[in-house]
Amino acid sequence: MIVKLAVHYEQERTDKKDNNNGLLHGIYHYDVPKKDLDTDDMFNNDIVHVEWYKTKLERNKQLKL
Repeated sequence: MIVKLAVHYEQERTDKKDNNNGLLHGIYHYDVPKKDLDTDDMFNNDIVHVEWYKTKLERNKQLKL
C-alpha cells in the first residue's frame, strides 16, 4: 500500500547550500506492507516516489489536507 508523508526539503537535504531550486515542500511515497501500517515501522520502508512543490499550499492540495 502506498502511504504519503509531507516533508520539508530543509530537513531532508544533506548540503546546506542546496535549496532544491526553491522546491521546498515535498511528498514522500512509501510502499508499506499491510503488516507495517500504523506501526512504528511504517516509514522504515522504501520510498518509491518523491514530489516537490514551491509552496505548502500546492503540496497540501495534492495531499488533500
